Amino acid sequence: MRKWITAQIAAVAVAVVAMLAISTSAHASLNQALTPLKSVATGYCLDGNRTGAIYGLSCNGGPYQQWWHFVPTNSWDRLTDNATGRCLDSDGTGHAYTLFCNGGPYQQWILTYKYTGYEVRSVATGWCLDGDSGGSVYTQPCNNGNYQRWNIA
Repeated sequence: MRKWITAQIAAVAVAVVAMLAISTSAHASLNQALTPLKSVATGYCLDGNRTGAIYGLSCNGGPYQQWWHFVPTNSWDRLTDNATGRCLDSDGTGHAYTLFCNGGPYQQWILTYKYTGYEVRSVATGWCLDGDSGGSVYTQPCNNGNYQRWNIA
């Protein structure tokens, strides 16, 4: 009887390990990565706060400068602030900010590598994430400039 119980416990342990391995590999296939986004032109990292404001700030490695890059489909990406859990969002007037994630088109982005860095283009507006040397971050029509290029550092 003791051998049978030991065999059953071993079988359960093997099953648990197998399930953990499957769930870990499924999680890895979601294309998630935690990285800062660094402006090619200014060298600032995309930063944010709990109120939803985003801005460029000297890179400090803090959690507000770490963004989850998640690719739920083959056509668009979602960027989520690690510290707040809020998604990068925008509107039709050029404002960029974070909101609670809702999966809407203003929270969908297309990241395309273009020579010096990634263009981060809004699915909803077609405008690109942009910034200036004063630390402001916003969207505007894409112009292929370095202020609209971001490195995933």
